[in-house]
Amino acid sequence: MAADEKDVPVVRNRLRPPLWMIALVLALLGAALFGDKGVLNTWRMLQHKESLQEKIAELEAENTKLRREVDALRNDGRYLEGVARRDLGMVKEDELVYQFPTPARPTIASPPEAVGEQ
Repeated sequence: MAADEKDVPVVRNRLRPPLWMIALVLALLGAALFGDKGVLNTWRMLQHKESLQEKIAELEAENTKLRREVDALRNDGRYLEGVARRDLGMVKEDELVYQFPTPARPTIASPPEAVGEQ
C-alpha cells in the first residue's frame, strides 16, 4: 500500500491558487469598484450628470419664459400697461381709483362651557 500512495499525485496543491494571486485579484477588484475610475464613482458621476441636465433644462425653460416677457415689454403696449397697473399700481390721468378696505374675518369662539364638559 505504501507504493500505491506514492503513485497518487496530490491534486489539492494544484487547484489552490497561490496567495499572491488571490491578493492581486482582490486588489484589482477593489480598484475596479472603489478607485477614481471605478464602477461606483462612475455610477455617482452619471447620477450627478443627470441631475445637472435636469437643472439645465429647467433653467433653459425659465430663460425662454423671460425672453418672451422681455419681448412683450419691448413690443406689446397692452402688456406693458398691464404690468404697470398690476405691479406698480399706476393709473391713467382721467381714471378714478376706488379702494375698499378688506373686511376682517370674524373668529367664531366656542362657548366656554362646551370646552370643559367633554
